Amino acid sequence: MSERYQGLLAELAQRISPEELRLLKLASREDVGGQALETAASDTEPCDWFKHLEEKERLSEDDLSYLEYVFEASRRPDLLTLLDDYRRQGNTASTIPRLPRMPSARKYHDLERQASEDDVIELAAPPKKR
Repeated sequence: MSERYQGLLAELAQRISPEELRLLKLASREDVGGQALETAASDTEPCDWFKHLEEKERLSEDDLSYLEYVFEASRRPDLLTLLDDYRRQGNTASTIPRLPRMPSARKYHDLERQASEDDVIELAAPPKKR
């Protein structure tokens, strides 16, 4: 396992709260296997969940597509952009094999910018009741 990959998993683990981890485990229960996941359910660290996904061959250094799927379903664009950045930085023919396409992660890159006053939409007051 490369240091870059371990760094990515560590960064993802920092951004996942225990409650979010519980929900991610529930979301992946059918795909990964309910019984084996129940064993891992007592683990409160995201790194343990990542290790479980690797054991079930749903996650590897060269294939992050399952994590993309789970983060997309759980509406975590911040985590999707981390995956996309990892893929873009290491996607050279001489170092790492090409990772699966992650088009859904790209659309979230601009969401992290701060809204300006021009971006704010002011709503009209609701109609008065008669």
